[in-house]
Amino acid sequence: MAAQQKAFRSEEYQKLVAASKHPTLTDLIVLAAYAGCRIEELCILKTENVAHDRFEIVNAKSEAGWRTIPIHREIKQTVARLLDTTEDGYLLSG
Repeated sequence: MAAQQKAFRSEEYQKLVAASKHPTLTDLIVLAAYAGCRIEELCILKTENVAHDRFEIVNAKSEAGWRTIPIHREIKQTVARLLDTTEDGYLLSG
C-alpha cells in the first residue's frame, strides 16, 4: 500500500522558502503553493497563457487537468516581475 501524502504545514512551507538559495526555485515554490499547480505545469507555463488575473493550464498531464486558475493576490507582484523579465516566453524563464 502506498504511503499517504500529507500537505505541508505553514511552518514547513516557510522553512522551504527560506532554505532556497536559488531565486527561480523560490519563485517556483511560492507559485506552486498559491496556485495549487504541479511543479511541471508551472515549469512549462508559457507567458501567452498568463493574464493579469489568471493562469490557463493547457498542457497538463491529461486534458482533464486543463483549467483556469485565478492568480492569488499574494503572487501578483511575482507573476508581474516574471512576465517582465522572461527571456524565452515561459513564465519561469530558463
